[in-house]
Amino acid sequence: MPSPRDSLPAVTPAFDPETPAGIGGWLLLMLLGLVLTPLRVAWSTYGMLQPVLMPGVWEQLTEPGQPVYHPLWAPLIVAETAGNGLTLLLALLALWLFLRRSRRAPAVIIGLFVWSLLFAITDQAATGLIPMIPPPTTETLIDALVAPAVAVAIWVPYLLRSKRVRATFVL
Repeated sequence: MPSPRDSLPAVTPAFDPETPAGIGGWLLLMLLGLVLTPLRVAWSTYGMLQPVLMPGVWEQLTEPGQPVYHPLWAPLIVAETAGNGLTLLLALLALWLFLRRSRRAPAVIIGLFVWSLLFAITDQAATGLIPMIPPPTTETLIDALVAPAVAVAIWVPYLLRSKRVRATFVL
């Protein structure tokens, strides 16, 4: 006696040899960025925290009456550390989902790019509130703001429209 399963048509995804699939093309460049991002964020966070955690520095920055004291130092340092921590976690999650070719990977990567841009804007604005911090150079601003804005402008549309992305991550 045939089972009900035998009467169902076989469902196989349509194969189109013209549609690029797999991690290739522009996705290789994205993969490189996803591999380097956690390293860059970890190095940046270390570079920010290393001098602050030297003996006596935290107290000089955060205790009233000290020459370089400002009430925003502590919240800024804590917020930057937390923001970098979130960026690091998002980057690692995005990389893991990307390598697994999860259908969630594009959404998480878009979230990472948008978060990075919003965090960079907020961080630059907050940093400007502390008079002891010199204004950023043009090069610093380009690195801090233009790079994430360009990433959002290029990669978000690519992730949303690319046939390769749809075929690779089975959207």
